[in-house]
Amino acid sequence: MSIIIGLQEENTLINSKLENITKSVRMLNNGSNVLDEIQQVVEAKSLINFKDNKPLLLNN
Repeated sequence: MSIIIGLQEENTLINSKLENITKSVRMLNNGSNVLDEIQQVVEAKSLINFKDNKPLLLNN
């Protein structure tokens, strides 16, 4: 019986870690999406273009 309880506790801990990792990945993905949107706005409203994720100033 104690083996079952130990396995249940381990399962609970692993599920908790999985949930935390999943939340972290979602937050990182959302952050990347926001940065992409900011980059698009900057490119549309200025003379700055991005090539390979590096700012590239455009000449008039």
